[in-house]
Amino acid sequence: MEIIFEDQHIQLWFEDEILHAHYKSDAIITLSVAKEILKNRLELQKGKTFPAIVTLPHELRVFKPQAWRFFSEDGYEGLSKIAIVTNSDMKRSLANMYFVLNPPAKPTRLFTNNTNAKQWILNG
Repeated sequence: MEIIFEDQHIQLWFEDEILHAHYKSDAIITLSVAKEILKNRLELQKGKTFPAIVTLPHELRVFKPQAWRFFSEDGYEGLSKIAIVTNSDMKRSLANMYFVLNPPAKPTRLFTNNTNAKQWILNG
């Protein structure tokens, strides 16, 4: 794994033609932070579309409904399929409820580990 982008909120890298996005435990995601992450990610992708595995640590804080909406709408730009990995029961419950009310723009599933997430991305 070679990290190709890192800031105080996220690490991004490509592995097996999959974009990996690992949010840092102490990250606080606001709408402006979400927009900056998207801008940086799209620059790295250079116009190509990729499936993604997104890791959300238990401690990650996403503020304001606008930030959540951004992730489920504009945040899908340049992505074909998204596997979200979190070991937090609360985050899984909130995400499932959010996805029921706001269906994702692209195929999206929640997982508790990277192995199953990668298997779904590659074979699902």
